[in-house]
Amino acid sequence: MKHPHPFTILMAAGLSAAISQTVIAETLQNANTTELPSTAEVTRQQELSDIELNRETVVMEIIDSLRAEAEERELGDAWEDELGAMLEAAEAADLLAAQEAEDYAGVVNAVAFTRIWPDPDVMPLSDSGELITPKVLGDELSDLVFTPVTPCRIVDTRRTPEGPISPGTSRGFKVHGNLQAQGGTSCNNPNFDPGGVAINVTTTGNRSNGLVTVYPNGQSRPSASTLNFQAFIDLANSTVVRSGIGVDDDIRVWAEGSATHVVIDLLGYFAPPQRTAPDGFTTAEGSGLINNNGEGTVFSPTCPSGSTVTGGGHRWEAFDNDLYIIASDPLGNRWRCLGRNESGSNWRLFCRARCIRIPGR
Repeated sequence: MKHPHPFTILMAAGLSAAISQTVIAETLQNANTTELPSTAEVTRQQELSDIELNRETVVMEIIDSLRAEAEERELGDAWEDELGAMLEAAEAADLLAAQEAEDYAGVVNAVAFTRIWPDPDVMPLSDSGELITPKVLGDELSDLVFTPVTPCRIVDTRRTPEGPISPGTSRGFKVHGNLQAQGGTSCNNPNFDPGGVAINVTTTGNRSNGLVTVYPNGQSRPSASTLNFQAFIDLANSTVVRSGIGVDDDIRVWAEGSATHVVIDLLGYFAPPQRTAPDGFTTAEGSGLINNNGEGTVFSPTCPSGSTVTGGGHRWEAFDNDLYIIASDPLGNRWRCLGRNESGSNWRLFCRARCIRIPGR
């Protein structure tokens, strides 16, 4: 048996010891460099855990902290239920951000993108309380359809118990549904809450100079006025205003400088596009005489502007096994019928088109 040289054994032992010392050193170094959670991270995780355990209490505390601001901004009665749904659906981290927010706008911004209730009108708010509306092609909030109506009266404070709007105050009004309580009349106003309205605003009965501002209910009043009026002069101006969000009334009217009556006429409203059924019809028939042993092409009338040919048909003047259709297909915005006559007589070929129009709303 061949034994290893003693020097070889000593070298191997030394190498093994060196390797062991290297491994131990690396292990100690890795242990020393392992990052432990910071105090802030531990505290945040504890806060998130507490929110999950006490979610209902946290939501109510946030709601209660906003009651004074909601009353001051005249948000109505619906804000609490809608904001509560947002908070209940929020992730713990978003709910923590809402808990730390200073005002209504901050709370809505913290949780707006985790909402689950079916109200697409509630959008994030800026620091000033204005809507932040995303511009997305096909967005049902941005791409609204305007529906004009025969002008009709929706507000007339002269016919209400409250009378004129006092200076330094505002009053809420609806633009949809029954408007008789606010001096409105039966008209073609929408029976649903629209995205916005085109209106004509008239001031009357004022005794000094002043202004009125019409703006969405539930939002901050803008600095720009809708109409500046003069004493004892009736003045009018047209404007477009978005409808309020999650509140009882749709719009608010602020008066400044003088008490004044306000008369508002509806010119039209904006609403999300609605899918409608296609409007289809068949054109009158075009015809042509096809001689015996001959071929001929007959066209239907052209579909009217705004409609598209989607089909067509044909018929011979007589029934005969030797009357043939070679082609029946669209050509432009009409239908083409190509026939061959081998019947022994001259016969007429008739051609028609099927037109479709998507009417929209």
